[in-house]
Amino acid sequence: NNYTSKNIIKSDILQFAGVAYLICGLIRRSAYRLFIGAAALVLVLTLSPWIWERTGSNHILINAMLDLAGGFPPHAYFPIFPWLFHCLLGTLCGHIKNHYGISFKYLLFTGLMLTLMGTVIWFSEPASFHISFFRSGPGGTFIHGGVTLIFISLLDTLSKNKRDNPLFRFLSWCSRKITPIYL
Repeated sequence: NNYTSKNIIKSDILQFAGVAYLICGLIRRSAYRLFIGAAALVLVLTLSPWIWERTGSNHILINAMLDLAGGFPPHAYFPIFPWLFHCLLGTLCGHIKNHYGISFKYLLFTGLMLTLMGTVIWFSEPASFHISFFRSGPGGTFIHGGVTLIFISLLDTLSKNKRDNPLFRFLSWCSRKITPIYL
């Protein structure tokens, strides 16, 4: 049987989601959620390249936690560093939208700025930051986050203009039932 204890504790998206949900939940409960969330975004982007490839323990559990923090496929497909950036960005944008009444045009503008800034940064990063979609440097992470915000903004605009169709009924259902756990 090739199913070893390493396979049992292999990092996957559910472990990442649990850690991200805990961190975002703690930030949401803070009185200084915007400041702490923004600081966490910067921290994740800054620490990501430093945390990658940190191993060296002979203890399987410690190596599994290090893989979850900054590993590389096949040991971790969604390492906390840099993927936590996306959860933090969503938490911050959701809070700003819900509490300050900022429209989806703000998300579109923010998405365009993140994509532009990410593209500029991407060209100045070392080649080792561009190895995989699953572990991007700050430039690639900004690009992914920006494209996501642009996509959300476009879907919001489309849903307001073309409401009555099966796709948008499904997306509306997802929005009502799934998205609130992140806001």
